[in-house]
Formats: sequence, structure tokens, C-alpha cells
Amino acid sequence: MIIESEKNIYDKAVGKYVCSEWVLDTDKGLITHTDSNLKATERWFHKDFIVYHLKYRAEYCPDLLRNLVNEGKLIEYLEELETKVTDAVNNQVEIWEKKSKEYQIANESGNLYEVQRIANLFTAMARKAVFDVMIYV
Repeated sequence: MIIESEKNIYDKAVGKYVCSEWVLDTDKGLITHTDSNLKATERWFHKDFIVYHLKYRAEYCPDLLRNLVNEGKLIEYLEELETKVTDAVNNQVEIWEKKSKEYQIANESGNLYEVQRIANLFTAMARKAVFDVMIYV
């Protein structure tokens, strides 16, 4: 889905409005900003969960995205979300690693395969739990 800001950029040379100031492509995780000099800058969000969040919001509450696009605050919003989600996943994985006897035994014995297997499992579980409360809302 493409969401464009209400504010458009006026090109004095052509004598008309040529594009929206802000454009969000939810499928690509791409935000394009065009300034008054017609210089466009792109900001890509590559994390899968940011694209999931954008698609979810576009489907279930597009007004929030439109407001963030119109206010020019979407990049800040997504950067903050990315930081909070990443920290929440990492913190939960760390808690489970400290509590898991299997993980501790594998780590102490130097069994890197088992350490990684358990860490991957914890990461998948943490992502599921965190996404349910932070991405799909």
C-alpha cells in the first residue's frame, strides 16, 4: 500500500505541484521524503518486523499511518519501534539463557552447536511473544 502525505511539493519551474512531501510504501518498508528543492531522500527499513507492522497498521488502522506520514514523524516512530522490539527480544532471550540449565551446561562444556540451537529456539520464542504485543497492535 502506498500512503502519501497531504502536503505536496510545488515546482516553481513547472508551475505546479509535482509530488507529495512524504510517501510510504508499506510493502517495501520504504519512506521517501522530497524537500522544497525537489531533492528526494529514501529511508529503507529492512527488519522484517517493521514491514509486518506497517502492513498490519495499513490494514487495521491506516489512520495512524496517515497521521504519522502527514506529520513527517513516521521515520522517528519506526526507529523507536525497531529499537524497542530488538531490545525486548534480546532481553527476553538473555533471561531465558540465564535460567536454562540446558543452555548453561552446553555453554560450560563448550558445546557450541547446542548453545546456538537453544539460543535460536529462545530467539524464535521471544520474537513470537514480543511481536504479539508490540508489532501486531
